[in-house]
Amino acid sequence: MPRLNSNLTKTRPYLFCVLYICLTLIACQEEQDYEITDSAQDQQANTPSTEHSRDQQTHHHDNHETAGTEATPTDHSSQNNPSFQDETNRDGEAYTSDQNNEEADSASPSQTWQESEVAQRHSTVDVGGGNELQLHTQRVITKIEGHRARTVVDQIFYSPYERDLEGAFRYSLPVGASVSHYALYMGRVHGDFDQLASQVSRETIDSGESRELFTLSTEELVNLIGVDEETWGELRMGRVVSQADGREAYEDTTRQNVDPALVEQASPNQFQARVFPIPAQGYTRIVFAYDEDLARVEDELVYTFPFPEEELAQLSFQLLVQDEQEAHAEIESSLPLSPLTDPEVGPDDSEQSAEERNTGEGEIQIAGRAWHGEQDGMGPGGIIRLRLPTSGHMELIVGEDESTQAFKGRLTLSNLRGLLSGDQSTSSRALFVLDTSLSSQPTRFAINRQLLAEILSQNSEIREFAVLSFDLGAEWLTNGFVSNTAEQRQTVLNDVDQILLEGATRFESVTKAIEDAEWLGEDSDLFLLSDGAINWGTKAVDQIALQMSRINRFFAYRTGIGAENLSLYRRLTKNGAVFSCLTMESLADCATAHRSARLRLSEISIEGLGDQAAVVHDLVYTHKGGDIFEGSELQFAGQIQSNGQAELKVTLSDGAQEHELTYPINLARHPQHSLAPRAWAELLVALMSESGQSQLQELIYALAQRYTILTKEVVLLVLESDEEYERYELESIWADTLSGIESIVDHLEQAVNAGTLYLPLIEQVLLRINPQIQDATGTGLESILEELGLNLYEMSLPTVAYEHQLLRGETYHNGESASADYGIYMNEAEQRFADGLRSAAARALSSIVENDSANGVSLRLVAYRLYTWGFTGLSAELFTEVLRRRPYEPQSYRDLAYVSRDERPELAVLLYEIAARGSWDERFQQITVLVDEEYSLYIRQLERRNHVLSNRLTERAQELNLPNHSQDLRVILSWNTDNVDIDLWVTDPQGFKCFYAAPDNGRGGVLLDDIVQGFGPERFAQSRADEGEYRIQAHYYGNNGNRLEAETFIHVTVIKYAGTAQEEIQEFDALLAEADSVADIARIQF
Repeated sequence: MPRLNSNLTKTRPYLFCVLYICLTLIACQEEQDYEITDSAQDQQANTPSTEHSRDQQTHHHDNHETAGTEATPTDHSSQNNPSFQDETNRDGEAYTSDQNNEEADSASPSQTWQESEVAQRHSTVDVGGGNELQLHTQRVITKIEGHRARTVVDQIFYSPYERDLEGAFRYSLPVGASVSHYALYMGRVHGDFDQLASQVSRETIDSGESRELFTLSTEELVNLIGVDEETWGELRMGRVVSQADGREAYEDTTRQNVDPALVEQASPNQFQARVFPIPAQGYTRIVFAYDEDLARVEDELVYTFPFPEEELAQLSFQLLVQDEQEAHAEIESSLPLSPLTDPEVGPDDSEQSAEERNTGEGEIQIAGRAWHGEQDGMGPGGIIRLRLPTSGHMELIVGEDESTQAFKGRLTLSNLRGLLSGDQSTSSRALFVLDTSLSSQPTRFAINRQLLAEILSQNSEIREFAVLSFDLGAEWLTNGFVSNTAEQRQTVLNDVDQILLEGATRFESVTKAIEDAEWLGEDSDLFLLSDGAINWGTKAVDQIALQMSRINRFFAYRTGIGAENLSLYRRLTKNGAVFSCLTMESLADCATAHRSARLRLSEISIEGLGDQAAVVHDLVYTHKGGDIFEGSELQFAGQIQSNGQAELKVTLSDGAQEHELTYPINLARHPQHSLAPRAWAELLVALMSESGQSQLQELIYALAQRYTILTKEVVLLVLESDEEYERYELESIWADTLSGIESIVDHLEQAVNAGTLYLPLIEQVLLRINPQIQDATGTGLESILEELGLNLYEMSLPTVAYEHQLLRGETYHNGESASADYGIYMNEAEQRFADGLRSAAARALSSIVENDSANGVSLRLVAYRLYTWGFTGLSAELFTEVLRRRPYEPQSYRDLAYVSRDERPELAVLLYEIAARGSWDERFQQITVLVDEEYSLYIRQLERRNHVLSNRLTERAQELNLPNHSQDLRVILSWNTDNVDIDLWVTDPQGFKCFYAAPDNGRGGVLLDDIVQGFGPERFAQSRADEGEYRIQAHYYGNNGNRLEAETFIHVTVIKYAGTAQEEIQEFDALLAEADSVADIARIQF
């Protein structure tokens, strides 16, 4: 999740000013937790415009001009063509804010929300225990084609630590951006800081080469820098592989002390890379690239990039703008920039004054030009901001790669009121769903809070409203619907201002709360005030949408702050809309945008025009069959078979008749543009993933491989050689998969038309990991179920019994601040639990997941602790996520079976069966010993309960040769972190301590195992117990892992009179925080 900036204290009223042309809205705030700047956040805009009097005359362009030319839309409905006259989003009505209003200066520039500098997009490499690497050097090359940009970032990090480590590299992308490349230099570099800086400073791009930069691929751009491979080693690019296979190969490779890296999507716009080994007191060099659509703010496209503010050897930034049209651009930069040679003209024609070069800001002519700036010492902080003017309502790019020509466009629809043939009504009831999770603070929450206030105060037709807050759980802030009066609004806002923001984002808490609220009815409009970055429970947007059928319309808001789940927004708002609130000016219009003209998108098509008619195929677009509002932004993309002129047709319906809007577009060839093919594939993959159709998974995987697109099901894997990929059978499938398909879009439409069935979370996951189950067991899930007489579709996870408990007006103990160190949240949670605040303890604990949802160790740690506190359902949901991510580990099946066995025996049996019969990697052999013992014990428990499965399972125990030990005392110790050595100590009544150095007590008591890595187990068996007390302890001997974090969660099973009718089983859990610590587990009397 994004790095946070404020203390974990109550969300005091935020002071922020919202300036727009008609009104100034002022809300009180005690802390200035965010800044309002003159920039658009890096996100495509869909802002409901404050001015609808834009020039509607046709823009004439010659055929040789840039792609993306646009003309006035023409209505071909049976009515007369409407007159696209000035109109306001508020239907001419005026409403008064709850705050004081003043006239604002209409000439002031657009303002945008901007996270405070600490929370901006900077790389971090976490090595555990709250420790991070030092950024040594950063070099950036940005290439802009129309409204699309690719940013290549080359970074060198220094490790001051005395041993090789594994690092977790994290970077927050602009909203809607995606990783397009990731690479690692394979050399292990040591040396003096200043000497290395001197070497790196010679790695420059000569200005004479700048004319070639526009046509280079990402790899060629990086190689042009001139990195010394003798120093840094070979540059290895990441390859897309399946998530489970990539993790398994990465972890196996790290055990060989070879250099791998694993890149995965941590949240919608944040990626995380695991890198190993980071050399002790040495340097690691990482290169990554990401693509984004530039934000549109009024009549400008805006690109921003934040600079670090810390001591660096060197900071370098190169900006390349590809545009055949002469245009004016504004560049503002905290790093002074100077122009490089214009590739299209001679050096004399492109010179700038010394003043202009040194200030790095001002108005600069660009026609395919480049700028460069660099600086030694402290980073300047702040940002670079490029503003490119644009006209009309459409942007379009055309480009090609080695085998594909494609285009990607976006169209903002406006002046739709004249298309309506009748009146439209809005609901008089509004339901606000307010995100109060840890990632909401501070800036995003402040904007959401203001949106809540403005929507209510600016819409008199909303007679009643309700507010539902959510994070790990959900809590109603109103007692059912309340009247939309100033008094009620202020009461709710006062309550909101006191909420402590913390916890994970679990959207199932919302669907459950709505389902249980019988008073809600089915005519309410839902306003989603959340980034939608779900990290707990069901994440499949198609499944979430199925559970929200009671809602009339959905509205969501994009702010450009933090992570934003655009897939969730699109799926939920098929009946509704997503409005972009990037600027201060847009906030007032966003508050009333849901009242604007509402039509439905029937179809988008493209037809060739004239003698040079373009031919396209595999056209995809957003909003198909969905609602269209004033300011709605349509994205469309396709492949080009023949270049030329074409007409984009948008068919809209108002329920009574259809209206056709047409736009001429130029699909001429642009051999110097290269970003469009991947942009087309990215939109196609997003729409396929949102459909939730399992039959599309192979196509998604193939497209992700072909165009390097990260999804939640694939990762980027860097291995040392091509032979390593072959050894792990990580072969490319995209060529074979895509070669025989004439139309990929036809496959998408067929799958969508087949419909979607609701599946509980466990069924989703088991069906998704069935290939890994088949690899491990030699048979598929269906066969195992049949053998056991089980039905997958009757299975579910243990019930989530969690009563949400928001804290108000509270602070964290000891004044702790938000951090990547999960010890802060663990300590707070333990203190609350000791104080009797169980639900509040679980909420604090879940903040660990909010911060680090891709870390299996963290997930297991939280899940085990929740189970010991009695939150079995929440624990099972987390263990299900671990299983989805790590289906190649028997531990994953065992953990979920363990927490499910009391409430869901059928599920537990299935999971134990898979773990017991599987053929796993040799490093898991000891865990399979533990699985066999637990499975045997569980079967005997079911026999004693006369469970319907007991007879069949007794046979299975014999078939699998499961152990049935007969001893007075058995102790089994296991733990949740790999490469950790935990010792089991058992002291008998005579005072003899049995442990690894003395494994036999001489009276029939034996330590059976001494495991120095993995997850255990260590076991003790006493054939005949002596009278008296046996003391059981766990000793944290050492951490052999690759990270500096130390905590591990241990589980101990104690069995008295094992294998007899008097068998008693007790279970204990404990947390060992550091090496050499000892936990007293139990005292057992005989």
